[in-house]
Amino acid sequence: MAAESENESIVLKGNRQILGLLSLLLILFCAFFWAGFALGWNAHAEPPIEPAPVGPATPLRAPVPLRFAAGDRLESRTML
Repeated sequence: MAAESENESIVLKGNRQILGLLSLLLILFCAFFWAGFALGWNAHAEPPIEPAPVGPATPLRAPVPLRFAAGDRLESRTML
């Protein structure tokens, strides 16, 4: 094999370092996502809607009772 010069080095990362780096990247990604979401959520805030003015109340009519002649019958209709 060829001899390595003094400037060459091999970077080896173990599982612990790789997981730490991925965790750091995940935390940074979440922080930027949350910041963008919060800024976007508040960017289009609309003024509160005022309730419509309430006019005079209309009186309710009493229900009209059903009146049937003496020979009339109520028949139930079913869908076939």
